[in-house]
Amino acid sequence: MEAVKHISPRAEQLISEYGLGHVRAEYQENLLKTGLILTALLPVGLAAVALTLPTLFSPSLTDGNWWEQLGNLSGLFLFGSCFALMGVLGLIILIMAIWQGEKRLYLGDKGFVSTRRQVEMAVRWETVSEIHRHMLFTKGKSENVQRVKSTCSYKIVPVEGKKCSITAEPGPVIEQAVTAYQLPRALGDYANGKTLSFGWLTLGSEGLHLTLEVGPAGDPTSLTKLPGVARTSQKLLGTCVESGEHFLPWEQLSCYWIDESRSTLILSRQGQRKHWAIVPLFQVANPALCLALIEHVCYGETRESA
Repeated sequence: MEAVKHISPRAEQLISEYGLGHVRAEYQENLLKTGLILTALLPVGLAAVALTLPTLFSPSLTDGNWWEQLGNLSGLFLFGSCFALMGVLGLIILIMAIWQGEKRLYLGDKGFVSTRRQVEMAVRWETVSEIHRHMLFTKGKSENVQRVKSTCSYKIVPVEGKKCSITAEPGPVIEQAVTAYQLPRALGDYANGKTLSFGWLTLGSEGLHLTLEVGPAGDPTSLTKLPGVARTSQKLLGTCVESGEHFLPWEQLSCYWIDESRSTLILSRQGQRKHWAIVPLFQVANPALCLALIEHVCYGETRESA
């Protein structure tokens, strides 16, 4: 989604109606624009295919340049076919955008409202149960070099109501706002000795526990056919798997971070060259809140004041 420059009166109305404070930003999908651009390729592709088909099946291609002519026509035919397929895809996107309406998201101080033709959902930060972050990878070429581009997708799970999926913006803003709202309560629960669950990972007063009985948060099928550098493990890895030890005391935790190139959460143990645990990111609920809590436990006021 893209942020719009000028906030609409509807944004002000809905944010005020649901008591979400002041409007911070407004986002829209722009599917109509994308659909129109792709649909414009359809007549070009059909024209290219129409020009090549009669010649490809013509009996006149019998001279010595048959293979050369066939090769040139085949390239034009494939070019036209690709354009035609992209045009059909654009036409489908265009029809869906007109039928359902373009998605808009209005972000307030205390939550957000998602709409199409009507309001789909209104979510307050305190009603967000979980946020799951997924890394989506797409392949492409730039200057004849194969490249892999990553995009972050967020699945927001409220306590009640349907889930909401957001690709790229404003996912990071929503995750940051929910984390800032929920962190004081999480710190209070931790101080009172409660165990906090983050999907496969739970945090307690003594350390970190890996609990693999929790079901998967998503299906990373889009990652399985990519180059090795970008592939995401769909299972737990690390020395904890080899040793069968799924508990790590706080004093033995040395490093922790999210490896976005492989969409994993890395946990390292002091004195070990290999990582203690490599957890698929889609199996970690509220990853930003989880890391913020680990940061506080490990460094406390020292890191915050720095």
